[in-house]
Amino acid sequence: MSIAEARMEMTSGSGPGPGSGSGSGSGTRPSGRGKGGRRGAVSGRNHAPGSLPNKPSDTTMADPGGHSIRGSSGSHKDKAHGRSDGGGRAGSGSGAGKGGKGSNRANPLAGAKPRVGAVEILRTWMAGRWNAGAAMLDLSKMSTDSYLLERSVFPPGHKGTKSAMAKVIWKLAAELKPPVVTVSYENNGLNSLESLEYMGQFLPSVRNLSISKNPLRDLQAVKSILSLKSGLDNLRELVTVDTPFRDKEITARGEEGYRTLMTSHFPFLRMLDSEPIFSITFDLTADEVPVAPSLPPSSTTASNSQDAVSRPVPSFPLDINQNFILGDADFVNAFLAKFFPLFDNSRISLAPVYLPTSTFSLTISTNVPHRVRYGTVNDHLPNQKSLTWKAYTAHSRNLMRMSKLADRITRLHVGGDDILKAFVGDKSKNGKDVVEGVPFTKHPIDQADKWSVDSFPIEREGATPLLMVNVHGEFEEMPSMGMRSFDRSFILSPSPPNSPAQAAGWPCVILSDMLTVRLYSGSKMFSGGSLPVQPGTTLVAVPLGVGPVAGSAPPTVLTDAEKEIRVSQFAEKSGLTIPFTVQCLDGNGWDLDRAWINFMELKDQIPPEAFTRPV
Repeated sequence: MSIAEARMEMTSGSGPGPGSGSGSGSGTRPSGRGKGGRRGAVSGRNHAPGSLPNKPSDTTMADPGGHSIRGSSGSHKDKAHGRSDGGGRAGSGSGAGKGGKGSNRANPLAGAKPRVGAVEILRTWMAGRWNAGAAMLDLSKMSTDSYLLERSVFPPGHKGTKSAMAKVIWKLAAELKPPVVTVSYENNGLNSLESLEYMGQFLPSVRNLSISKNPLRDLQAVKSILSLKSGLDNLRELVTVDTPFRDKEITARGEEGYRTLMTSHFPFLRMLDSEPIFSITFDLTADEVPVAPSLPPSSTTASNSQDAVSRPVPSFPLDINQNFILGDADFVNAFLAKFFPLFDNSRISLAPVYLPTSTFSLTISTNVPHRVRYGTVNDHLPNQKSLTWKAYTAHSRNLMRMSKLADRITRLHVGGDDILKAFVGDKSKNGKDVVEGVPFTKHPIDQADKWSVDSFPIEREGATPLLMVNVHGEFEEMPSMGMRSFDRSFILSPSPPNSPAQAAGWPCVILSDMLTVRLYSGSKMFSGGSLPVQPGTTLVAVPLGVGPVAGSAPPTVLTDAEKEIRVSQFAEKSGLTIPFTVQCLDGNGWDLDRAWINFMELKDQIPPEAFTRPV
């Protein structure tokens, strides 16, 4: 059930309970000074820091403002004059005077109505905010809730509230049955989400969270839920609308950039701001599906850990192939077999393959792969701790993290000379590095299973077709000998006649070279059988969601030339880019009619970047 559906369920329920803003009552007041004249003294039995009273009879606790919160409904004026409602004898003193006068002097609270503690106030209030049918807990507008404020219970968001109050709330929420799935944390006047930092530890089953309408200024303000220790591994829907943080990031990155930012922190997110996220996870093998870190042992979390939502094992309708090459595979292999040995051993020899207009850019991705996060990859690699990003940062051109136009311009290297400076460094007259070059590498040239290559032609009207080559693999960084993973995209064009490239034996030149260096994640995903295959299906899933029509005929066997013609025809008719056109046709057995039917059925679900023109 999504957040929107849970809200509908809430509004269709009964009238407001405690905490809806309609509560009144006599309330309680801060007790002023406690024993010894100190403010904030806690009466009653003592509790361990951060723990809850064990029984409802524990009636006093310190509120986040440092006051002693008492639940007595007796008159403040009566207490000040030592009166009681019963007027009778109390305490262990003897010889109570007429009407209990003597005993009241010894114990001014004798005979008062039983005090209601802050924990019980919160528990009662939370019951009115809980919808068991929708498994939704409404924690919105807490800082202005009259029921709590009249009883001097100050929730997160209220001025002067201590962070311990948030843990109290999450511990109480962990008592709810069934386990909480949806939490609305809207409109609480929060400048940061520090109070949410430990929510996932007490409520591991939370799948939907709304933090909208809070004055969160920037990424720093929401870091508490973005960190690994937040425990929000099962989060599937996040709502951030009407927050300055979201507006700022969209202005800087655009809508898609913002979605990419959030999904980088929550890779299993399926809904962001009520918009679906289209993605397919195929980076994990069946025996490497991560298990959420175990929760700290406690009586509260232990009972809820069994109710936590388990992550489904990723699956794919058909097995994964290591390479996809549309066109002359020998040409692609020959280019790669020549390029990477030179990049490892003699980068200066690559000068002829770049034109004066060629471009090179590098981006580093510091996101931690799941295999690394859960300790299943680097155990056998002794040199990983010696790796740093220092040598890459001067070159990294991650547009989603760069705000200065000058850096965006200078870090796009244009022409062979500038590109070689990025490769080997730019030295001054005294021989010292002005700009350090990209670290030297050693690629596993002789290990085909360590590589994945995709290649397809790029048709151009009235011009020679280009060739897109995407390479995924790994290399040993020198001299640290630590392992990195990489992605590299080339756009190739035939070598001009009598050009330096042709003279050096290159059949092509590089028009564009984009390198992404990332933390090591292995190469198991390249091999067939790296994912569990769904039995009894012949569908081919692709990132667009475009697949063949169920029960269709076997794929037609076509030559590469025939495939290129169909790619060109379908791309022109549908407006899809070449990569997405290839995926669509390949998923439908290269049958143009079936592909078109499937395309029209799913057209509204295809992301805008899949098209070459507005649709």
